[in-house]
Amino acid sequence: MCPALSLTLAMVEADEQIARLRVTAHISHDSKNPNLWKFGELSATTSEPVSSQVIAYVSHMKVYWRPQSGLEVPQEWTSIILPPAEDPESPGTPIELERWFPLSLISAILLPVSSKLQPVSAASLSNRYMSADYVGPLFPVRDPPEDAESSVVRAMVNLLLCEHHPPGVFYCLASLLRGTYGCQLKLQPGHRFPPHFGDDLLQIDFGLVPEWQPTTEDMVRRSREAPLCFSSPALAIGMRLQDSDGESCTLTRQELMCLARATQPHLEALLLARHHRYPEPLLATSPLPPACIFVIAFRDMTIFIVAHIAFLQETTYRYQSLVVDQIPFPPYVPGEREGVVGRLRVIVALLTIRSHTDHLASLWDDLIWDPTIIDAELAVLRDFTGIVTPSPSEYEDPEVSFWGDMLDDIKLSPGGEEVATDVDPSPSEIASSKELVDVWLLGAVDAEDVPESTVPES
Repeated sequence: MCPALSLTLAMVEADEQIARLRVTAHISHDSKNPNLWKFGELSATTSEPVSSQVIAYVSHMKVYWRPQSGLEVPQEWTSIILPPAEDPESPGTPIELERWFPLSLISAILLPVSSKLQPVSAASLSNRYMSADYVGPLFPVRDPPEDAESSVVRAMVNLLLCEHHPPGVFYCLASLLRGTYGCQLKLQPGHRFPPHFGDDLLQIDFGLVPEWQPTTEDMVRRSREAPLCFSSPALAIGMRLQDSDGESCTLTRQELMCLARATQPHLEALLLARHHRYPEPLLATSPLPPACIFVIAFRDMTIFIVAHIAFLQETTYRYQSLVVDQIPFPPYVPGEREGVVGRLRVIVALLTIRSHTDHLASLWDDLIWDPTIIDAELAVLRDFTGIVTPSPSEYEDPEVSFWGDMLDDIKLSPGGEEVATDVDPSPSEIASSKELVDVWLLGAVDAEDVPESTVPES
């Protein structure tokens, strides 16, 4: 069958299936209806239709970067961190300075403003992270940091020290979200949503999508190049807006509508994933985070944080856009406290959004869609990336071949039942294997290192 025709048929069948899912999940069939959206600010939500639990959730998040007193940070960050002479987990092993340096640099940057910060002990942070009710930032506090956390620390340093230049600042904002647990950061991603999600979708600048673990080189490349789609939506979004003429310091109605249009297909995909995973209505006390996607909008050296929330009104989901905060991104001047605290506030806000997005991504753990939808999504990936994943018969992996050889040795009776065979190794085979293992443990890696006597005859 023609690939184009195959793609079309797969998309038609999947779209019919998704249309039925939208009905059972109470999602409007008219995604372009502007009346589905309401706009407001978190500070003036008394008349908003969103549930009080969701408002409390978002407000609680905001408290971490807009506290009444000082910003909370790990206690170790409030004094100079000097790397030890050797690895504390492996005495006698030299310390990897490149893993410690960014953390030491953060402590040096924050030292002049330590009086404006609220240090939190490692034990207290650990207890918070273990709580299902915690909605605050996840600080990289390992000592020394793991590889993923080390990249976060480096991104924090870049954001604290970067030049006051819009393109560079926006890239640093995106980099801080890289490494979010369960998510993959995509820059300038394409999108391929079914028709029911709309046909005039807006481009986003970066997005955090649920991560799937590729196992081959082609799959890694396809994962990197894959578009945003129904099964892989953005759970946090970044958009750089056009700088204003200096007259408007807040987001305009038109800008808010653009952010809402860009977010809606991803919010609806999130709703479908929640409904598919939990068909029964979720209770208000559910440990799941609310259906809320944060957009990080950047304009005029200001970060606007906008929450896009889905709420059920009568029998249909509607959507609320709430401007949660706008945070100026000040220039960094060594020794001046205002710039450091302002940039640190942005970091804490992004780390808090990372935590929320991590919880959302957990919905995709072991999430299995109908085979019709899976086939259509794979067809879209092949069409978009041009990368075809080989079938099992076309792909030969040495380890797979090894297990295949073992399976080939199994004898079956005429009736198809496995015949018991004597598979116990001979004493010579045991001795040969032991020598091979000993050589391997001693570090032999080349064929020449293996004694001839240990090489089994073919």
